[in-house]
Amino acid sequence: MRFPLVLVFLLFVQLSSHAQQMRYGVVLNGNTVGTLDLHTTSGSIYLTSSETKLSYVSTEDSTYIYTRTDYMEEQTGYLIAVNTRLSLSKGDTTSQTRIVNSPLRTDNAIPVGPVMIKNLSIKRLKKIGDSTQFYTYSPDYQSNITVHRSIQSQTIYQAKKYWIVRDSIPGLSPIISQFDQKFNLVSSTQLSALGQIDIRPSLPTDTIPAMLSVAVTSPTIASNILLPDPLNINAIEVQITDALGLTTDLQLADNTFSPLPLDSLEIEKTLDGNLIVDSDNLDVFSEADSLTMHLASPFDQALTLTHYCQEQHFRFPALKLVTLARAIDLPARLVRGYYYQYGVWVLGYWTEIGISDEWVIFNPNLHSSINPSLYIPLVKSTLDQGLTALFDTPAVQSIEITEYLWKRRAYHLQDPKRNPKKGQYSNQGLGLSFEIPKDFEIVAQDSVVISPTFLTLRSELGHIHFEQITLAQDIQQTIESIIKAYTPNANIESNKDIPAFQGISESKACLVIPQSSSLIVIRINSPAAGMILNTLCHKNLQIED
Repeated sequence: MRFPLVLVFLLFVQLSSHAQQMRYGVVLNGNTVGTLDLHTTSGSIYLTSSETKLSYVSTEDSTYIYTRTDYMEEQTGYLIAVNTRLSLSKGDTTSQTRIVNSPLRTDNAIPVGPVMIKNLSIKRLKKIGDSTQFYTYSPDYQSNITVHRSIQSQTIYQAKKYWIVRDSIPGLSPIISQFDQKFNLVSSTQLSALGQIDIRPSLPTDTIPAMLSVAVTSPTIASNILLPDPLNINAIEVQITDALGLTTDLQLADNTFSPLPLDSLEIEKTLDGNLIVDSDNLDVFSEADSLTMHLASPFDQALTLTHYCQEQHFRFPALKLVTLARAIDLPARLVRGYYYQYGVWVLGYWTEIGISDEWVIFNPNLHSSINPSLYIPLVKSTLDQGLTALFDTPAVQSIEITEYLWKRRAYHLQDPKRNPKKGQYSNQGLGLSFEIPKDFEIVAQDSVVISPTFLTLRSELGHIHFEQITLAQDIQQTIESIIKAYTPNANIESNKDIPAFQGISESKACLVIPQSSSLIVIRINSPAAGMILNTLCHKNLQIED
């Protein structure tokens, strides 16, 4: 029979864990092949059950395996009975073993069950290098086995410490596992005759699959214009067209007031109602409290948690931020929609946290807008709908900006799609226009790439890159650092034709144009960099202040 190593591994994994109920995914050679469910109940005896369902394809045929194992042990930890069930779809073969009250005790070795294994680990393993061994019963071999366990190292993740543990069983490859400080299993890996088997925690399944599909595709919609200085956009008017061709006009502003519900029942209705956000999780509370305990202001707490979720690169940072905020009693909800970044509208999730008496946007994504007027919410999580409604919104076909306020001045786009004259580049949003230098041509930009580069010109002489960078810090210092980074040995000086700063070396030139809190950066890489920069600027490049 070719399955024993797989089954021994899975049975042993359940021996290493004692929790109320856990679900794991089983991965074979990088492919998910099944699930493992663990469940422990206590009373006058402990009952630890595991159910494993595997389905995979080998070079010979496809295989399905179902196993269920129940360990019954006294409160002292000694085994009373082990019941197993094995089903193979091929030929409907089913085998069952039942052992009660002996002959478990053999060779003066008293086998212990899952609860005792966990308790022994907590008692004896407290630091790196500690080791212990124990006897337990393997239904696969219908005999006792000796397990040697040692702590190899430790790791820190999300402000929590975990042990890296090695379990050695005679005749089998070692099992390398990750446990929390209470020796609850987090993940595990072992080599078998079929390849590498990994056990990984499974996410709740009610709405996560839809979230996974959205997170993987991360669609973007190209903006019809590149907004000047996004930090100082006070309001925009957009026309949204869905997949059915229906249009909706929407006005967004940076001073829009979004009040919290006044009634306590209403705010509870907004916050609760789905399984994947548990406000009473003590581990999450410890994580959030350790990050914010020194902060008195709710805004500072929310901002600190936002930066933490961004820096840790969580797969779903907005959802993580919701759970952390709620753990320290900050009202929080998940929002799905579009936000503007680098000339594209990005479909994603962000978080709204209750500060004082209103909802405030906090976006922990790496590419995120810093201006609340540049968010288009499609749907927000509530008790009635949970998170399901986040995935039921209609698809958006296009988002067209028709008007915007920049530094309190109105800019109406009469013809945002008008084509410039041949040989000329014009960017209506940035107020930027110029004659394209001779022999250079425009390289088409990919609108799905979230990047500050909005234009590239190339020729046999070299290339010219145009970027827009928005900053909320010292602009002058940033200008100097950008020029010095690209042309290290060049002097920084003012351009004589336009209000900008530049640096020119033998084969590179860098021009930085301040635009309030944003910068337009032009980098030239060419043996004739200085001449190209002069051609570009002298009585040519026009930019609106």
